[in-house]
Amino acid sequence: MHELFQYSVRKNWQKIPGQPYQCKVLDVELNLTNSTSKEPEQWRNVRLLFVRDNTEPDKQKAGKNDWAVFLSTDISLEASKILEIYALR
Repeated sequence: MHELFQYSVRKNWQKIPGQPYQCKVLDVELNLTNSTSKEPEQWRNVRLLFVRDNTEPDKQKAGKNDWAVFLSTDISLEASKILEIYALR
């Protein structure tokens, strides 16, 4: 996860309309089988939503603990909808 953040997210934050957050959405494939398992690979498309707070206008860089990541198996969901669903949990 750290490598994804470093290379794809860190300097590519985008504003979420109507929200006090910035985000970066990545669609990736994950193998759901255990690496030591003899089962066939089970690849699944997922959407990763990296989010950070944007309430401090003078803060330009995200620290190592300033962001969160959410996973959705519905890759058609917008960032704001994913946050809404997680807020209801």
